[in-house]
Amino acid sequence: MFTLSLSRPSIRALKASLLNVSEPWAMKLSRVPLTVPAALGRRIPTGSCLRPILASVVQAREARYLMLNAPESALEEICSLVPGSGAPSVIPLAQAGMVAVHALVPAADVWRLLPRLEAAGASSILLVPVERMLA
Repeated sequence: MFTLSLSRPSIRALKASLLNVSEPWAMKLSRVPLTVPAALGRRIPTGSCLRPILASVVQAREARYLMLNAPESALEEICSLVPGSGAPSVIPLAQAGMVAVHALVPAADVWRLLPRLEAAGASSILLVPVERMLA
């Protein structure tokens, strides 16, 4: 790892190239040293290259990855309850008649969603934070 020191004009230029400079995380950049993995060598992502990287992190903060098991008979109701990006992934389990459901859900809805999923027949419910979300 190596640390990149940015001058004030460079920091302003970096902020201007971000999605929305009024975002609190963008405004804090002037106080945070930019550390880049050594694997990148001396090629440091900037400008339009940096925008999707930061956007993926910001977008991921608003989502959780939901995983649960459910009987196939409850699948239609569970899928109707799960908001998020498109259709959830449904994976057959070793136990006949059971499936695993994986989906991205809005973090703000999680606590209202969990009791409804459980009432619909979901079990072994896991929620994990999302580090980055691309596309």
